[in-house]
Amino acid sequence: MEVNLNCQQFAEFIGNEEVTLLDVRTLEEYSEGHLPGAKLIDIHEPNFVAEMEQLPKSRTYAIYCRAGHRSKTALEIANRIGINNVVHLEPGIIQWIAEDREIENV
Repeated sequence: MEVNLNCQQFAEFIGNEEVTLLDVRTLEEYSEGHLPGAKLIDIHEPNFVAEMEQLPKSRTYAIYCRAGHRSKTALEIANRIGINNVVHLEPGIIQWIAEDREIENV
């Protein structure tokens, strides 16, 4: 399975109701706008790995951040803790917004 998805691929992937969408940015960034239905787990928080370990390993996850760097790191962490069905948005939410795709605010 390809893990680095562009916006179109990511949009199709998260269209599946079996996919859990994770935003790994800060609360401030999340509040400024996020993908609908995204759960916030800030990668910079000390409890990030513990929160990831609480996620059901059998589910499928789609992770994104601002530009794709933090989500790539989060994907690697997910793989290390046994979450293998995971992809990330390579260009990040910046590109998502540039393509005028849907976001929501808190």
